[in-house]
Order: sequence, then C-alpha cells, then structure tokens
Amino acid sequence: MSQAEAPAASVPATKKRGLSRRMLLTVATLLSLFGTIGQFFFVEAADSIIKERTQEMRDIETRTETLRTAQHTYFNAQVQSNMLFALNPADRSVNKGIIGDLYMLAIMDRGFPFRSILGELAIAGAIDFKTVNEQYNQLREAATGTLDYATFTAVGEFEKQALDAAFALHGKLQDRFWAAAEEKDMAEAEVKERRLILLAAASLATCLFLCANLMGMKD
Repeated sequence: MSQAEAPAASVPATKKRGLSRRMLLTVATLLSLFGTIGQFFFVEAADSIIKERTQEMRDIETRTETLRTAQHTYFNAQVQSNMLFALNPADRSVNKGIIGDLYMLAIMDRGFPFRSILGELAIAGAIDFKTVNEQYNQLREAATGTLDYATFTAVGEFEKQALDAAFALHGKLQDRFWAAAEEKDMAEAEVKERRLILLAAASLATCLFLCANLMGMKD
C-alpha cells in the first residue's frame, strides 16, 4: 500500500469508530437515565405496596388490640354483674337495696366495653351499629327495670351473639394480618431485585461512557 493510499484507508476506520462511539454514548445515556429515573417508576410501585401493607398491619394491630381490651373488660364486668344477680338484686329489703343498685351499675359498666365491640363489628360491616345499639339499650333498660331472671338472661344472650361475631372477626383480622405481612415481604424482595437491576444499569452505563471516551482519545 502506497503512502497516498494509507490516509484514505484510515478514513473508513475512523468513521467506523465514530459510529461505534456514538452508539455507545446513546446506549450509555439511556442506561444512565433508566438507572436515575427508574427509581420513580420502576421501584415506586413495589415500594408503595410496602407502605400500604405496613399501614394496614398497623391498623389491624390497633383493631385487634381494641377488641382484645374490650373483651377483657367486658368479661370482668360480666362476672361482677352475674355475681350481683346471684345475690337477688330484686329484694330491696336486703342492705337497703344496695345489691340492686350495684347490679344496675354493673349492667351499665359492661355496656361500655360491649359498645366498643359493636363499633369494631360495625367497622367490619358485620352490623349496623345504630340498630343493634338501640336493641341493646332496650334490653338493658328492661333488665335494670325489672331485675328479673328473664330480662337478665336476655341481655346475656344478646351480648353472646355479638361476642361470637367478635371472635370470628378477630380471627379474620389475624388471617389478614399474616397475609399482608407476606405481601409486604414479597414487595420488599421485589424492591431489592429492582434496585439491583437499576444499579447494574448505572454501572454498565459508566463502563460504556468510559469505553466511548477511550475511543474518542484514539481519534
């Protein structure tokens, strides 16, 4: 090859390197953009699931704790009212009617935690709070008005139905809690995997930029 042909032969090679360099820069730029803004659209969806499930688990813990506390308080008040009823509160001749007064107070006391239970059932959509609460008030008024066995047991039977529903709700909430925890764990694993992909894309972009710069130095 003559000296005149050598520069002409180097021109296609230079153009080829220039084209390869531009391609490397384009790919590197796209990978860099993906690694930078991918956090907002590639990871954000899975990350939002983590936040939603975390909040859901907190809400469930609050609701189950409310149910547990209300049930415990109710059972204590129920035991007291049952013991007082066994002492025959209708007999006003004993202790100047103090037993009857204490019995009526005990019926009122157990109504407070019981309404908390009704509230949780209403939140779950199992009952209409206003309707059930009105029925409960009527039964309690009858029980404290007559102080007889029939009205006393009517209150207990009504409360038992709600308590059975509350126990079932507690189980459902627990099941949903563990399901949400599993979904949260899966989302966290997905976020880690996607962040590794973004990191790999950013690292590859850096390598391609370096290669493109080296090719430019040769030119």
